[in-house]
This record gives sequence, structure tokens and C-alpha cells, in this order.
Amino acid sequence: MSVAAFIKRMDVHREHNADFRLRKSLQLPQSYLYLKGTDDHAPSEDDMNVRVNQYPQLRQLCWNRPDDAVVDGETALALYERNWRFVDRDAITAREQKLLNRLVAVHGNGHLLPA
Repeated sequence: MSVAAFIKRMDVHREHNADFRLRKSLQLPQSYLYLKGTDDHAPSEDDMNVRVNQYPQLRQLCWNRPDDAVVDGETALALYERNWRFVDRDAITAREQKLLNRLVAVHGNGHLLPA
């Protein structure tokens, strides 16, 4: 008894100029890796990226990530909320407080909900 192999040809459609943007993005730091829109696309608040090592309390919350880790805004807020009990509120810098306020405004609908 013979078994027939069914092989189907598939066409892959790539977005216009995707190869160029991918090659270019590999030359940039991790925080600039975004491939939507045009080449001159500037990050909006919705695709905000946060460099973990620039914020001391967030760096401590991300102890298990690489030193040069970059997380999106939604993930950063989730890390703060889920691990709020480990945050030293007296040691939060003005810059980190500003980031936290922005994350709450953009991704938290104005409310920080610590676990």
C-alpha cells in the first residue's frame, strides 16, 4: 500500500519594504525594534519601550532579565503592579516616578492597581 504525500504550494506575501526595515532594525539598539508603519515611524505612547536599567526600582524587579533588557510600557506597568510590595517607595527617583505616572496614565487608565 502506498501513501501519497500532499504538498501544497504557498505564496508568501511580504509587506512593502519589509526586508529593508528588518535589516535596518538589526543595526539599531533593541529599543528601536519596531516594524510597523513607514520607515520614519516614531514610537507613540502605545508602543512605548522602557529601558529597564535606567530605572533603579524597575531594574530590581527585573533581576532575572538581562541588564540591557527593554520592555514595552504595558509589561513595565504589569511588573510594577505585580511586584509593588518589593518597590522601595522612598528610593524612587523623580525620573522613575515620572515614568510610573506616564505608564499609569497610558496603560492603567489612571489607576495603579498593586497586587
